[in-house]
Amino acid sequence: MTFKVVRISSKGQLVIPQEIRDRMQIKEGDNFIIFTVSDDVLVLRKIVFSDENYKTFKKKFIEALKELNVEISEDLLDKAFV
Repeated sequence: MTFKVVRISSKGQLVIPQEIRDRMQIKEGDNFIIFTVSDDVLVLRKIVFSDENYKTFKKKFIEALKELNVEISEDLLDKAFV
């Protein structure tokens, strides 16, 4: 596990340290999902999928959120990827 302390900019931007970007092969234009687990915990997850498996991803993601007692509509999730 790698961790670094980072700060949010005045524009609400978060810089992912280079070491972590390299390790996770994060590049400009990559997609992430961010959601809250509690009042002080955010989850940021890199997502990589093609059009063919988006439907499967969406179903599994909604199910995973339900296990965390987080509800999200398919429409809202779709809007996040447009």
